Amino acid sequence: MTNTNSIQNKYEKKATYLWHQELADIFSKGFWSQIKINFIIVLILGLILRDYPISLGALDVAFSVMALLFYFLVRPFIMRGKLKAYFRRTYYGKSLYTDFMAYMIQGSLIRTTLWGFFYGLVILAERGNDFHYEKAIEGLQQMLIHPITTPLAVVLALVYFYWVFYQEKYTTIPNYSNGVMQRYLYGGLNMEGAFRSFRKDTDAEHKIERYVGVRYDGYMPNQSSDTVHYENDESFSAMEYDAPSASVEKAVIKKATRRKSRNLD
Repeated sequence: MTNTNSIQNKYEKKATYLWHQELADIFSKGFWSQIKINFIIVLILGLILRDYPISLGALDVAFSVMALLFYFLVRPFIMRGKLKAYFRRTYYGKSLYTDFMAYMIQGSLIRTTLWGFFYGLVILAERGNDFHYEKAIEGLQQMLIHPITTPLAVVLALVYFYWVFYQEKYTTIPNYSNGVMQRYLYGGLNMEGAFRSFRKDTDAEHKIERYVGVRYDGYMPNQSSDTVHYENDESFSAMEYDAPSASVEKAVIKKATRRKSRNLD
């Protein structure tokens, strides 16, 4: 029994809360393309032209150090609930910014690994030539800290960290993980369905209403009848208007847009 408890405690210590599926998707998509593109960049600049920019190298090093510090030191505390952090409602709504930073960080990690390996080969090959060997060591040292790109990378990484975990505070990470897992284990839903169900319920808690990106403050309860009349002599029942389905929302918006265009003509 004691052995069973010790094994259980061992694995419970390693267990973490659930990572947000949209973040996982953003950082995983295009990964192999990133490797190919950055391999070509390092190959051309480092080996063919032998002129890898010091500023780019310093930027890569700074991003890589910040990413590794987060992954090995900060992330375990966050994902085990020891450091309070939050997830946003969605990370797709800011896809341009999110994708840009994801590509920057991933690209820096890949380039740092590649040019570090190639630089190591160059240093080994030039050990017999004191001049080239010293120049290679000097260039490597200059890439560790740059007066402009190093602070820039640190600031961008910290802003991105704040934006991901603290800017919106939609739900705590334990609440997200427990809510999704409860629906997955006991609600008969797959992970995608469990995630959407959790977000729908959390939206209701925050009183968030989203109708195809159009702001809607809800049905007005002071109407004199059960039917809402419009200038175009079309009407909808109040119950249908209060809770439109996604297909009805799109049809109504599309129809209204066409009419507005005709009126302008």
